[in-house]
Amino acid sequence: MRRALTEYQAIGIDETYPVFRTFFEVADIYVPHPTVALVQLKYLGIFEDNNPDGRMMALANYDSDLAEYWE
Repeated sequence: MRRALTEYQAIGIDETYPVFRTFFEVADIYVPHPTVALVQLKYLGIFEDNNPDGRMMALANYDSDLAEYWE
């Protein structure tokens, strides 16, 4: 992502960010990865003009596997 979007930085977000309530109410976003234990879960957003109040361009989860449980 850094190579593709060189002028943007990943900004940490938490469960209060509106993207987690857009279509579904996600009660707990900190779902541990089923095979990786003892890691710190975090979510990162890439925003237009590096402004967290602006449009989100990308969302990444790090050491978490929330999407695996959605499947």
